[in-house]
Amino acid sequence: MLIEGNEALVTREIDGGSETIALKLPAVISADLRLNEPRYVKLPQIMQAKKNRWKNHAGKMGVSTALRLQAVRYAEPKARQVGEKVGSVAELVEKLKSRQSGLRRIKMNVLVIAEHDGQTLNPATLHAVTAAAKLGEVHLLVAGSGVENIAVQAARLDGVNKVLTADAPHYADGLAEEPAPLAVSLAAGYRYLTAAADAFGKNLMPRIAALLDCPQVSDLVEIVDADTFVRPIYAGNALVTLKCTEAKLVLTFRATAFEAAGSGGNAQIAAVPATPAQKPEPFYWHANCRSWNAPSLTQAKVVVSGGKGLGSKENFDALILPLADTFGRGRRRITCGGGCRIRAQRLSGGADRQSRRAGAFHIAVGISGAIQHVAGMQDSKIVVAVNKDPEAAIFNVADYGIVGDLFEIVPELTAALKA
Repeated sequence: MLIEGNEALVTREIDGGSETIALKLPAVISADLRLNEPRYVKLPQIMQAKKNRWKNHAGKMGVSTALRLQAVRYAEPKARQVGEKVGSVAELVEKLKSRQSGLRRIKMNVLVIAEHDGQTLNPATLHAVTAAAKLGEVHLLVAGSGVENIAVQAARLDGVNKVLTADAPHYADGLAEEPAPLAVSLAAGYRYLTAAADAFGKNLMPRIAALLDCPQVSDLVEIVDADTFVRPIYAGNALVTLKCTEAKLVLTFRATAFEAAGSGGNAQIAAVPATPAQKPEPFYWHANCRSWNAPSLTQAKVVVSGGKGLGSKENFDALILPLADTFGRGRRRITCGGGCRIRAQRLSGGADRQSRRAGAFHIAVGISGAIQHVAGMQDSKIVVAVNKDPEAAIFNVADYGIVGDLFEIVPELTAALKA
């Protein structure tokens, strides 16, 4: 973030890369934990703050704080079974070869807001369709400029009953300020307005919830019934069951918790009127950089993670990148965790981001197994861990673990997988 005069230049992560926007001040900006080092409050500052309480509480500002969402149960997530430690790379490869890694309907209409890049649907939308189909008849909203081809793709998805298209130039850039009023204009016919819980959904759906003045339940991993949902908390180390009987709900679905919709459908396509351009003055588009030749973390079939045991960026590039490339560039995603600062600005993320790092196949190299590390592995089909410490916590969630020097094991594993 760079502030100059009355403007701020802000860079944020999106799935597949980063984008930089410039906005006029004043503005509300939420900062990632990785932006800088935390500043800890000291006792004198706390005492001073007690004497200067903020008097403009929510009630005086006309904001209702009445409870509208009720937590009815907390539970631990289903634990992964402890796997086995293998004695060599050859044995590990044999184990992997022998194991194939695969990967009450309520009559209410559900609006799913599709994410796309102007050419194809984002795969996360396919998972959102599967989740939404558990709630009722699915209508998929495609907003953009020149979206005919995308609408045809959407109509072929299993579970989609109708595709709504809104075609206008001001939808082309994908700024959340534009499709939010469009969704609100269509909301009367739906109880649920939904999207995938990725960067797109996190940006757009809170705006819709605010405009509709209705609750939002985010990052759902299970739909119990029409009013009851399950979502993870504490970086995936607990699950909370939430109940809400409001007439309208905004929901986002964790992609890794639901299968992707197939392509055997034949839904009707209908155009809807575009809402007027919002032209948000505080914002203007500065850049849109999708620089990673890799799928998003929520869509990668294979995730290769490297931790602080690697020691340096040079070691990370020399060991982790060749290992990941054995799976093909279109299927794998490389991440960095465990305190390692290699590419941390773009890849490591906090517990919330780590928790969406599933991947059907996850290789963790030099990662200890702290809470924020293993959160993203809970939904993985197969987890392989490489660590020199036989007591490392990562082995408690790994299907297969190999104890030894990663500088010897990883090159051997890379060569074995290429063979």
